[in-house]
Amino acid sequence: MLLLAVAAGSAGAQTPVAAALDNPRGLAFGSDGTLYVAEAGRGGTAPCYVTGDGSENCVGPTGAVTEVRKGVQRRLVSSLPSAAEPGGGGATGPHDVSLLGNGNIVVSLGLGANPALTAPGGPLAGTGLASLIQLRGRSAVGDNSQTSARTRRPSTPTAASTTRIPTACLRRPEEPTSPTPAATRSCA
Repeated sequence: MLLLAVAAGSAGAQTPVAAALDNPRGLAFGSDGTLYVAEAGRGGTAPCYVTGDGSENCVGPTGAVTEVRKGVQRRLVSSLPSAAEPGGGGATGPHDVSLLGNGNIVVSLGLGANPALTAPGGPLAGTGLASLIQLRGRSAVGDNSQTSARTRRPSTPTAASTTRIPTACLRRPEEPTSPTPAATRSCA
């Protein structure tokens, strides 16, 4: 996937901004102009589950967050959980990014299925899907297993949480930029 910049009012003038993205989803801009892109990935081989429409999705560590800073593209973090049909179609995983203003980044990890599947004892327990993670500072680069990510999700799914999976997080202008648990942010 290729992200393109198009000048307002221009007729077809496109400038590549980022290339070779793996199912890009949400994006955010830092105050310095750095672009952050959530990449849903292409799933994996196990565990697998059946979605509401009857298709099979399998989980794997193929999600990522990429940054484009001063024209240079690099993976900020990789090996985030991803779920997709065989071949990588319809992927969910890193769905959106939100900058907290303190150097930390919140990433929403989608699922596309009932989040009760991720509850303890569920077939997707421990995958990290249907949750929010917080990446601490730009130094949290590389493989997810080596970052200081904090996962936030309901400990026991409730009627409300079984139908809502966070797909986006925004910092309200009146919210502080100091470290605040991601779960208190405006997530939809």
